[in-house]
Amino acid sequence: MNQGKKRCRDKDQTESDSDEVSHPKRFLTSYNFFFIHERAAIMKAQSDKVRKNESGHKSALPNAKVQIKNVSKEIASRWKGLSPKEKKTYIDMANNDLARYQRDFDAYKKRQAEKEKKQKHNVSEECSSIQSCTQSKVHQLSEKVKEPTINEAKSGLEISCSMESNSSCTKQGTSLLRSMVPHAKDDSVLATSPEDTSQLSSLSKDIYRKKQAKKEKKQKHNAGEEYSSAYSRTQSVLRHFSEKVKEPTINEAKSGLEISCSMETSLLRSMVPDAKDDSVPAISPENIMPFFSQSKAVLDAKGAVEKTRGIAIEKEIEKEDDVFIRVHQNQLSDMKRDRKMGTHFFQANKLYGRDKHLLTIMNTYRKVAQSKSSPEMVVVSGYSGTGKTSLVLRMQKPITDMGGVFISGKFDRFRQMEPLSAITAAFTGFCKQIAKGNMEKLHQTRNAIKEKVGSLSGFLVNLIPNLSQIIQIPASTSLNVGGLEAQRILQYVFRLFVRAVATPSQPLVLFIDDLQWADPMSLDVIDSLVTDAEIKSFLFLGSHRGIDGRHPLARKLRSLEYRQVNSTKIVLGNLSEKDTNEMVSDLLRTAPINSFSLSNAVHRKTSGNVLFTLQFLRSICDEGLMRFSSEYNQWQWDTAMIMSKKIADNAVELIAHKILLLPEQTQNALKLISCLGCHCEKFILTSMSTGDGLANFGCIDLFASIELNVKEGLVDRMGSDYRFAHDHIQQVAYSFIAESERGKMHLWIGNQVWTNKLLSSEKALFIAVGQLNKGSILIDETHERVRIARLNLQAAEKSKSLAAFVPAAFYLHAGISLLGKNPWTNYYDLCLQLYGSCAEANFCIGNFDVMEGQLKEVFSNARCLDDELESFFIFVSALIAQNKMQEALEVGLLVSAQLGEPFLMHSNMRSIIMVEFAKTKKMIEGKLDDEFLTMKNMNDNHKIAAMRLMYILALSAFQSDSGVFPLICLRMMQTSLKYGLCDESAYSFAVLGVLCCNFGQINEALRFGQLSLRLLDISKVNKCLPGIYACLYTAIIPHFHHYRSSLQPLELGYNVGMRNGDVSYATVCIRQFCVHLFHCGEELATVERIMRKYDKIMMELKQEIYQKQNFPYWQAVLNLMGHSHDPEQLIGEVMNQQQLLEETIGCKRSRSTAIIYHIQSWLAYIFGNHESASRIMEKRQAIILTTNPPFLSCSLSFVEGLISFAMAHKTGETKWSVLGLKCIEEIEKYSTRAPSNCKHKLLVLQAESAFVAGEYQIAQEKYDEAIDSAGKNNFIQDQALAFERQGIFHINQGNTSMASLCFAQAHSAYLAWGAKRKADLIRVKFSF
Repeated sequence: MNQGKKRCRDKDQTESDSDEVSHPKRFLTSYNFFFIHERAAIMKAQSDKVRKNESGHKSALPNAKVQIKNVSKEIASRWKGLSPKEKKTYIDMANNDLARYQRDFDAYKKRQAEKEKKQKHNVSEECSSIQSCTQSKVHQLSEKVKEPTINEAKSGLEISCSMESNSSCTKQGTSLLRSMVPHAKDDSVLATSPEDTSQLSSLSKDIYRKKQAKKEKKQKHNAGEEYSSAYSRTQSVLRHFSEKVKEPTINEAKSGLEISCSMETSLLRSMVPDAKDDSVPAISPENIMPFFSQSKAVLDAKGAVEKTRGIAIEKEIEKEDDVFIRVHQNQLSDMKRDRKMGTHFFQANKLYGRDKHLLTIMNTYRKVAQSKSSPEMVVVSGYSGTGKTSLVLRMQKPITDMGGVFISGKFDRFRQMEPLSAITAAFTGFCKQIAKGNMEKLHQTRNAIKEKVGSLSGFLVNLIPNLSQIIQIPASTSLNVGGLEAQRILQYVFRLFVRAVATPSQPLVLFIDDLQWADPMSLDVIDSLVTDAEIKSFLFLGSHRGIDGRHPLARKLRSLEYRQVNSTKIVLGNLSEKDTNEMVSDLLRTAPINSFSLSNAVHRKTSGNVLFTLQFLRSICDEGLMRFSSEYNQWQWDTAMIMSKKIADNAVELIAHKILLLPEQTQNALKLISCLGCHCEKFILTSMSTGDGLANFGCIDLFASIELNVKEGLVDRMGSDYRFAHDHIQQVAYSFIAESERGKMHLWIGNQVWTNKLLSSEKALFIAVGQLNKGSILIDETHERVRIARLNLQAAEKSKSLAAFVPAAFYLHAGISLLGKNPWTNYYDLCLQLYGSCAEANFCIGNFDVMEGQLKEVFSNARCLDDELESFFIFVSALIAQNKMQEALEVGLLVSAQLGEPFLMHSNMRSIIMVEFAKTKKMIEGKLDDEFLTMKNMNDNHKIAAMRLMYILALSAFQSDSGVFPLICLRMMQTSLKYGLCDESAYSFAVLGVLCCNFGQINEALRFGQLSLRLLDISKVNKCLPGIYACLYTAIIPHFHHYRSSLQPLELGYNVGMRNGDVSYATVCIRQFCVHLFHCGEELATVERIMRKYDKIMMELKQEIYQKQNFPYWQAVLNLMGHSHDPEQLIGEVMNQQQLLEETIGCKRSRSTAIIYHIQSWLAYIFGNHESASRIMEKRQAIILTTNPPFLSCSLSFVEGLISFAMAHKTGETKWSVLGLKCIEEIEKYSTRAPSNCKHKLLVLQAESAFVAGEYQIAQEKYDEAIDSAGKNNFIQDQALAFERQGIFHINQGNTSMASLCFAQAHSAYLAWGAKRKADLIRVKFSF
């Protein structure tokens, strides 16, 4: 190694001798030092072997040559086998040499400035001295050479002096003479010595005159232009030489890994094993330095340029370089400056081979921006390092330039337990953009959010604190709901928010990176956004790595595909060889033709993976296999060495190698921040920097060390925060931490963050708890474990408030595991909270088995009923969520009994209901409305809990129709009258009104319904509004007003329920809205569209019972429109009647079963199959329903009356007429109070009855009245039916002309309704 250093110094001295101010010797890499050392050792060993060889020098030489030829590969192999510790010696030498280079470079700049200053004073004397030397030489030549030759030499030397004043006269004369005969061979122009001048005497005067004219022309050009032209041609020579002898050979020959001149030729050839021997010129002390270091001698060799390469090729290459340099002029300047400090990170700032993918995303955005279509989704997938994130982020600028808003977030494997982290980060960025934008856009966004989101804006502020910069709502506002309601309401709020901010004038693009790490709640929110038909001008972009089919993301994507969401898939692969060459060319700032040999080698090693390629380039640069030449202002590399380099299958090993070369403090800082995941906020680093604990982990200045990692390209600065340049870098850095040290680091970071939590109170909790949990295995102190358990409980409660139940369950399980043995004895209250909350969290995410285990713990260890109550509520709600209505009722009634409200169950439930109803009526007898409104508030906690429980059970009881529903309603009213008013009391007045309807006390029903609304206004609590509206506008108001009057309140009940989290009653409201819309005679296409819309919502909310109750109506609409094979059967797109009947009968949902039979019999009647309709009707009548809303009772009476009279016509049997008359009596009750809903139905039945009885005049009059009444109240479907029945009546009377007119009007009415299938049947069956 010392010999190598000596040769370096000798070489340095040679350069300094030839130039007064020499450029400092370039710094060497660690591999350079290793190569010099190993080469010296190998050559010494070879020399010793030669000396010992008894056969003599000649026979030993071939063996020596064989050893030298393989020396390069041998040294490379040894380098790869070194341990990091062994490499550190050479790394330190390289660092010292770099410091030396920086010092020398500063001194060089100073000397250079002094030299330039001195040259200004001495240039005239120097030129005079050179001129004198020239004259002397001319005088010597004149004795042997004729005058023309002397003049030519003289003028040539003068030109030479003007170009290079510091060169020897003899050498300049020689080079100039050659330059004057550009097409001559090298040996045709000899050195100008006294022995050679005889050749000049043969030149004629004609030649002299031509040369003189050429000389005068050349003298008109200044020395700078001559020099520039020569330099350009020299570059062509070097490029051509690099094709014959691979580019790394020039590099090795120049900086040579400091090869000694005594063995240059053989060693250089051995390093290029694929080149022929004659392609590598012999190197000697006399010619290596003039060729590579003294470029001026090469510049004068114009003839050599054209000899080495043809003129056409030279011009082509020069043209390509000129174009490239013009494009990259500024980059070349920056590169030259950077190379002086030896820095280059190979950061690709453009995309390669991705044009079609960019176009796909842009076209999708244009579609969203230019139309009012539903949301679009683009999902980009591919292996790590293929550039997924870069592809999407490249769209940010064009989208924002077109007026769109681009926001992004990224999921982190280390922060999966932070609820909705990527989504909240993205919308936080949105709020910052809007708040810092122009005032007009800020004002528009604020108003839109207030209009669409309303009071729920406060809930959003809890999720996105920066939203308070747009809307002034206290961040403390929260939604007082829990469980599944909170989870569903969260999705609803996000939908409202995106509806508000995504507009045609401001399309919204949401990009979420690394979806494979997304928590389930985030996936549900994304699902709700991309499937919401009400959202316009919204594009979701997502990216993820390869996942298997069982991954939650894969299941979610399949679900979206099944639901036919507008989605586009982009799968990214590796770069092609052409694209790789283009990228390498841009990174090296050289023409693509020059970089092909390197890019070809790189592509073979990396297969075109972008991350792998960049890391590989950095690796070979660090190892000295590629370096930048300041002298030639270009990159040089060793292709053979690069191809022989052994690497891993991916970029991980290269990243690991790079990290190991960093200073120890820089590595330790990288390890510390890797514990936090891929992203690190400034407040965390500030927390870690406080106190003196940082030194324990080998890091003094954390921020300074991270900045060094930024310079190394391992970490990116994102404003005040930091992010790993790629996930792999974070993973590699974390893997370097010993298992025994990880826990200590996590514990220390967690405690530091929590101690300094005021720096960022919103994020500190989750980060601190996440870190503490990872290190909790090292904690032995009981009090410390309990402290962390309490922090986990705190984090879980925060997660639940954000409806993030998966993280909540994780925190709660972690807290439970920290308590150790006998926790219920030592920490009863904490256990009660942990187990109860854990049961709720598992219920919300559907882990019912785990939930039951947690509840058993509570029931087994709870000390009193009050401690068990919340767990009982969770248990009942879970049974309802699983559609186990009967079990839910049984458990609920048992708990109600423990709360002092037992229920008497009997086989004759109707008699018990009558007794309880009479008891309730007696309690309210004589009370005025004001007395009800001024009742005291309920203060008995058990009774309040009982009212809350009965409110939950009422809906389940109604669905099962077990007879318990009226008892629950009456008990709620009795409890309110006896103990005072609570939140659920207003609901008890409403359901009492429903029962009054069933007992025929319609006016009392209206009174209690109105009282419930007044109590709702007084309490200012909308908690029970959806339940009250569901009762009032389904069962009471239709007794007095048109069905249409209930549509708006029912829709309001749905919206309020969704806002409050009362999803069950919200779904009841919207289901009833759809049913009333169907009965109102609304155009069928509109009804179908609305039913489809709300069916999707009910499916998202997992309200299967109410969703399926809507199926018969929806399928009937499709049948009437002609979208089914058999219009009489409820079989088609929506449902299969046989399967649904089996389900409802098996689950004892008698009301749902009755509705299926009812719609089925109505379709059979409409399409003329009266016998089938009668059979189905008999099945329906076998089901006894205790309570029916007016719309259902009226519809049942109307349809069954029509069927009965049709069968009476057909069979003549009296029983059918009797059944028809009963239906008339039933419908008369409704017609009296609400003629707008039922009068036309009553008139049609009366007309049918008269028709059967032979009272034709009465029948004619009733038909006419029915048609007028139906038309007046917009029941177009019943008007069409009345026209049809009247036409049949006229046919029976033989009046075909009137019949044809009636059928034509029926046909028109059916078409106006949208019942094309029925209208076609009218035209086919009856001629008109």
